[in-house]
Amino acid sequence: MTSIISTSRNGDFKVISKRIPMLDYARLLTAFLVIYGHLFPYEPNNYVRVFIYQFHMPLFFVISGMLHKYNGSVQWYKYVRTILVPVVFFAFLFFIVTGLLYSYSYGNYKESVLNEIFGGSLWKTYISYFVFSIKGMGKGTVMLDGPCWFLIALFYCKIFMDVCILKKRIGILALAVLFFVLCMHVHRYLFMANSVMAMPFYGLGYVYKDKLLAVAKIKHPLVLSLFTFCIALLIMLINGSVSMWAVSFGAFGNFSIPLFYMQGFVGTLMILSLCSIINKSYSIVTKCANSLISILGLQALFIFLSDNFLKVEWTYLEAILISSVIMLLCIGCNEIIIRYCPILIGKFKK
Repeated sequence: MTSIISTSRNGDFKVISKRIPMLDYARLLTAFLVIYGHLFPYEPNNYVRVFIYQFHMPLFFVISGMLHKYNGSVQWYKYVRTILVPVVFFAFLFFIVTGLLYSYSYGNYKESVLNEIFGGSLWKTYISYFVFSIKGMGKGTVMLDGPCWFLIALFYCKIFMDVCILKKRIGILALAVLFFVLCMHVHRYLFMANSVMAMPFYGLGYVYKDKLLAVAKIKHPLVLSLFTFCIALLIMLINGSVSMWAVSFGAFGNFSIPLFYMQGFVGTLMILSLCSIINKSYSIVTKCANSLISILGLQALFIFLSDNFLKVEWTYLEAILISSVIMLLCIGCNEIIIRYCPILIGKFKK
């Protein structure tokens, strides 16, 4: 639920149970852009994808920080149940389906380099695929369901934020992140580098949630959105391609760190101000926004299937259509899972 938790400086907290339409629309729009960007190959001259990558994941972490709920302790069990359990489920589903494709060489998997590695008997394929993926996850470079790295990074961010609040040392967030950001290009194990890269955005959302929510009350949100769009475009032209998945800050390596975070914050303001124009909540929007974890977890599987059974290279207009279809499929699957086995996505039947 998109409600806001207000926390005082001494660590006390209170829940304000109020739906924030701007955040629902922002999450849905960004989820759509994630799918849209994944439909195109990673190329520096693909400016649509490059622009989307400047802010789509930073925005998710900012909003997650705004919605962070602290109840007086580090909530290990809750985060394992609501984040890591879905990661295991999505990765297992992706593993089973794509393993079958590699084993029987369906679609374009016949020409895939990975098919040469994994192709063979079904069990040989699964064993090779599993070992390959586990090694990649340990190094922080490959995962069974690639986009789920976001959920693992979110798990780390939530744990770290709880520790900071518990110890009443919010300031250590900035110091720790500053230190690790300078060193994390050496260590990417278990997606720790991605997590550290995300922590400033998560911390920003938590500490400045009230100011960010004030965007919904500005008189001319479209003007702010256009202004921030121009700034974001300018930074993209200067800094080039970035990626939180690849732990890439931009064209100037670690010297691009200020530009990367500036771009993420500016892009966040751009989307929030744009989404604040529709300041009204609808039940269908709420239902779709609550399907976010399934959208992020299942979209890679549907993209793989579409690439291999429909078409590999999409035009920009075709990608809008296929992104919409994939998003609706993910939302539909979310409803089925909630109805029959909600624990798989970290929920329980009421």
